[in-house]
Amino acid sequence: MPKARDTSMLRLDSKKLLIAMAEKGMEAADLAQATGISKNIIYTMRRGFYSKLKNVGAVARVLEVKVADLVEDGSNVLETKVSDLIEGDSNVIPAGTIGQHTSRNETE
Repeated sequence: MPKARDTSMLRLDSKKLLIAMAEKGMEAADLAQATGISKNIIYTMRRGFYSKLKNVGAVARVLEVKVADLVEDGSNVLETKVSDLIEGDSNVIPAGTIGQHTSRNETE
């Protein structure tokens, strides 16, 4: 599996993306046009490679689903708002860091 170079990227589940596209009756070219994302990036997302948050958010918005509905299971994304991803909200928690809280006393 490809490794993310940036923790602010997500990997979509290919089957979940294809199902959402089918439910909307969209092909990759249709989705690319509706989102303003290139077809190559849509195809890359369909293959399950890591994708930028703004692209994932745009796809979820057009398909009218939650980001969590498209993300591969185990990516630690819970109820993420699409608007946060599109606008680049700094409150988005990077995948893989949820539940990794340490207090000052634990590190000393």
